[in-house]
Amino acid sequence: MKYFQGTLIKNQKKAIEYTMAETKMEAMSKFNNIPNVTVLKVAEATYPLNKRLEDLLQKLRDQATAKKVNIQEFLTFLRQIAVMTNAGISIRDVLNEAVNSTEDRQIGKIGKEAANDIAAGINLSQSLEKFEKEVGGVTIAMIRVGEQTGRLSESINTLSNILEEIKENVDKVKKASKMPLISVCALVGAFITMILLVVPKFKDVFSKLGSDLPMPTQTLIFTNKLFTEHGLTMLAVLVVAFVLHVKTYNNKYAYKLWFDKFKLKMYIIGDISKFALYGRYYMILAELIKAGIPLSDALETALGIIDNAYLKETIAEVNTSINKGVSLAQALEDTELFERMIIQMVKSGE
Repeated sequence: MKYFQGTLIKNQKKAIEYTMAETKMEAMSKFNNIPNVTVLKVAEATYPLNKRLEDLLQKLRDQATAKKVNIQEFLTFLRQIAVMTNAGISIRDVLNEAVNSTEDRQIGKIGKEAANDIAAGINLSQSLEKFEKEVGGVTIAMIRVGEQTGRLSESINTLSNILEEIKENVDKVKKASKMPLISVCALVGAFITMILLVVPKFKDVFSKLGSDLPMPTQTLIFTNKLFTEHGLTMLAVLVVAFVLHVKTYNNKYAYKLWFDKFKLKMYIIGDISKFALYGRYYMILAELIKAGIPLSDALETALGIIDNAYLKETIAEVNTSINKGVSLAQALEDTELFERMIIQMVKSGE
């Protein structure tokens, strides 16, 4: 990306504005998109040091506050886009209208930037790739399908239905896990209370007896000693370990691959996350094939919604096998990830 300086007439006054763009023409389009502005001149400029620092701080703030958009607000936003797109309104005007209608600041920011990118000649799916963490890979994949098939309104409607189904499933999981979570928290609270309050009293009694204590009792006394004498150190070690884990996970692909594979083996959690990813993958793949997208392209696009590095790398082998002439059912079976029922259904379809 390059840095461009624009000399403009804004509110009947001469003004200088700056923007980032790949080319001078893209920068010109961005300046022309500003309301009530006449562009006099656009030239490449040196990126100021203070601006670099501001952008760095903003990037750090964005990373710290980045979170998924409010799903209910986002569903309303998507359905509004689908209706207006189906009416034949240009996608840029649709986005501007939808942004004005939403009260969610995060969605408004995403929609406004997408509208500006479209004015500069960038596809909606490409523009949303910058906000993948906020909108999710499913959104980008389905919008890309709509752009490829020329049925954007239909794809966004389907996307809304998929996201609504995902939301309902997440709500069910949260509801089902509420009582077990409360029980676990109560057990942890009881254990900490016993270690900090009950064990010290028994410790004095045991020391007066002077007899050998059984191993479980010795373990409790040792745990109490760790909590009382090294509690802050243990907490600091846990915090440092967590920070190192996050940093390594984001920067070292080999570690990310290992940890994502480990997550799939975790009791209950592994199966829930694995089947949730599979479900989304099947839905997107089915929509792509139904839309007439070639199987190889459909597999490549559907792969974009998998956010587990180990699963993504393994499922990517399916596309490689397809390009070598292997059937889809055989390619899925070779990964050893999919259940036998899925393989049989795919064979029936073929």
